[in-house]
Parts: sequence; structure tokens; C-alpha cells
Amino acid sequence: MKNTGNRGNMSADLFMRVGEAAEILGVSQQTVTRMCRDGEFAAVKLRSTWRINREAFMRQVGLA
Repeated sequence: MKNTGNRGNMSADLFMRVGEAAEILGVSQQTVTRMCRDGEFAAVKLRSTWRINREAFMRQVGLA
């Protein structure tokens, strides 16, 4: 039996989607996408979607 560990859940813990960040900030997803592109958040682009470092984001917005 192959042991995959918790890798499937790890990315959910480390990163958040643009929609989640937009909801927290009370802005549109387009605004958060622009902020990611402009380097305002610790984020990476995977193909066509952005993933935001959850811990860094929460600290930056004062929720950590």
C-alpha cells in the first residue's frame, strides 16, 4: 500500500485561494489577483491561478 501522508491537505494549510483572501478583505477577486501580480502578497502563480501564503497573508492583514 502506498503511503501518501498528508500532502493532499498540506497545500490547503499553507496556501489560500484568491476567493478566500477576497472574502477576508472584503474586496473583489480581481483586486486580490492584481495585488498578487503586483507583489503585495506572498503568492505564487500555478498555471492560471494564484495561491497565497496563508500565514504571511494573515500576518499582513493583522489576523495572526
